[in-house]
Amino acid sequence: MSQFSDDPPPPPPQPPAPEGGAYDAPAAPPSSPYFLPPEPPKKPATLMVFAIINLIIGGGGLCCNVFSVIQPFMPAGDPMNEAFNADKTYVIMTVGMGIVSMIMSGVLLAGGIGLLQGKPWGRLLTLGWAVTAIAQFMVYLVYVFTIVFPIMDKVVQNAPNTPAMPAGMIGIMKVMMIGAAVPTGLVYPGLLLFFMNVPVVKKFLAKASGGPSQESGMNW
Repeated sequence: MSQFSDDPPPPPPQPPAPEGGAYDAPAAPPSSPYFLPPEPPKKPATLMVFAIINLIIGGGGLCCNVFSVIQPFMPAGDPMNEAFNADKTYVIMTVGMGIVSMIMSGVLLAGGIGLLQGKPWGRLLTLGWAVTAIAQFMVYLVYVFTIVFPIMDKVVQNAPNTPAMPAGMIGIMKVMMIGAAVPTGLVYPGLLLFFMNVPVVKKFLAKASGGPSQESGMNW
C-alpha cells in the first residue's frame, strides 16, 4: 500500500442542524448578469398634483398679500376707501392678516417644494398650512362681518346711489368677498387634509425617508 492515497480528502464537517429542521446553507448572492436591483417606490400622482397647486397658490399669495399690507396706506380715490383708511381697527386688522397670510403663503410654497422632492416635511408643512388656513378663514368671516361690512353700509347710507357706488353694488361686493375666500379658506385645505392622509401617500413618504411604513405604525 502506497504512503500517498489517491482518494480525495473528506469534506469539512457541517455545523449541527437546528432542532426541528434541517440545516440550510446561506444562499449565494445572485451571479447572473441580468440581476436587477429593486425599483425605487413610484411617486404617487396625487403628490405631484398637490405639490404644483401648492406652488401656484403659495407664489400667488405672496404677491397678492404684499398689496394687502400696503393698501391701507395708499391714497384713497373714493369715499369707500377713504372710510376704510380712516378706521384704525380696519387698518390694523388688514395689515396684520396680510402679514400672517404672507407667512402662510411662504409655508405653502415650501411645502410644495418638499412634496416635489418627496420629503415628509413637505407633507407636514402642507397639513400645517391647511389647518391654519381653515382657522384663518373663520377669523376672516368675523373680520368682514364686524368691521368691513359695517363700514361699507355706513358709506352707502351717507352717499346712496353715487356714481362710485351704484345701488345694489354693495350686496354683490359682500357676496364676492365671502365667495372669493372659500376656495383657499375651506375647499383646498379640506382636500389637502384628506389626500395628504391617503395611505399610498403616507407609505411613499415613509419609504422615501427610510422611516417606518404605515403598516409598522406610522401615524399622522
